[in-house]
Amino acid sequence: MVEVCAVNMFMTACANREITNLSEISMQLPFLLHLNCALSIAVKSYLDELSSHEDPTSADTKAGVKETATTRYFPQSQNFVADLQSAFEMWDAVAEGVTTAGTLIPTKDQDTWKAAVQWLSSRR
Repeated sequence: MVEVCAVNMFMTACANREITNLSEISMQLPFLLHLNCALSIAVKSYLDELSSHEDPTSADTKAGVKETATTRYFPQSQNFVADLQSAFEMWDAVAEGVTTAGTLIPTKDQDTWKAAVQWLSSRR
């Protein structure tokens, strides 16, 4: 989304093209952070691959999918399993925030989150 907006701004002359600190600005964009859209794609791929197996919650299935993801889908990842763990830790933090929010979040939404947390817990 950020890339689309940036292209639009530059192509419609809504952005100053004579910026001298573009490198500095680009380093502040969220694409260099560990928890980014690439990690989201990796997690989704892992969960999709798990779901294609007969028993997505077995230890053997999870280990096999992690190996496949590491070697076939994301060979450039320095440590796919650790990256996956980081994503799950972020999920846990957001889920805890939803729980802690109490009545600020409708009960129906909290129930959806609880179901998602339970579903994910067996697929880690």
